[in-house]
Amino acid sequence: MNKTIIIALSLFLAACAVPQVEQSATIGFDEDKYHVDLNDCRGGSLLHASAVSLGNAALGSLWGVVHGAPAGALAGDGWEGAAIGAVVGATIGLGAGAKEAIEKHDAELARCLSRKGYVLAG
Repeated sequence: MNKTIIIALSLFLAACAVPQVEQSATIGFDEDKYHVDLNDCRGGSLLHASAVSLGNAALGSLWGVVHGAPAGALAGDGWEGAAIGAVVGATIGLGAGAKEAIEKHDAELARCLSRKGYVLAG
């Protein structure tokens, strides 16, 4: 249960992360406009971005259960092996789904901000 809370908080914080924008590269950088553009690129509010990331992580966990349970049943010769395989698969799938969701979110956000004319640092 504690791992789930840690992963959920990590996803929420990852949704807060934004690419660094070169404010000096843009003449007359308007911070209010930037925040509007940032929310637009996120596809809505921070809560919405976090919910999407958590949903992707949950799908990864479900994928892990679907593949882990049969593998565990074969390796463990029964229900106990299936249960262990499901738990291991769910944990690995949750981590993989979270990582993929964060990477996808960051890349989409950077592309959107670039299309809006912002120069990304680094």
